[in-house]
Amino acid sequence: MIRGYNYNQKTGEKVVYLSFDDNYETWYEMAQMLKEEGATCTFFINFAPNLMSDGLINAYYNSLGLINGKPIGLDKISDLIQQGFDFGNHGLSHVTFSDLQLSHVKTDLDLNRNFFQRHFEAKLTNVAFPYGSMRYFKKEWIDEISEEFGTIYAGHPLSQTENNDKFVFRSPLYISESFEFNLKIQRISNIKPSLTFGKSLIG
Repeated sequence: MIRGYNYNQKTGEKVVYLSFDDNYETWYEMAQMLKEEGATCTFFINFAPNLMSDGLINAYYNSLGLINGKPIGLDKISDLIQQGFDFGNHGLSHVTFSDLQLSHVKTDLDLNRNFFQRHFEAKLTNVAFPYGSMRYFKKEWIDEISEEFGTIYAGHPLSQTENNDKFVFRSPLYISESFEFNLKIQRISNIKPSLTFGKSLIG
């Protein structure tokens, strides 16, 4: 089964938790292909591109290496919510959090969460911070951020030191490589069985 992070795994089920970051128009078509296969996912979204002028939109997506990229429309997000896809909080502006004070990080996450709630009457219950690596975040923030915004999905499995719901690792999927390669490159075999694993195989 391929599911979003809000899915609760039942005993005996084999589940891969799949997620995508940022804000792309192409998500909608991709989501329809997943749905055809009986799969869902979590989209960790930042809404700044939906608030930008065309010139800023072009500059934003060019900076991510996606020429002529566009944000997904709010009507399509609403449709995806109705179809059962999850959305999580990726901050509003997609800035590097390690360059900010904690109060600024919380403001960025809060603005993004409020935008989502105002437009869709739903909550963003999890967080994946921009650029996805612990080097762009401060570990001492985990307790406070998770208490206010939900479980944080980020980093590498070996950066997780205890089993809890505040911080769960995500691993990138290299689509040009085999599934076995993806497991090996993340050193999955080195994870201690006591550490959280279920919601963290592929991000």
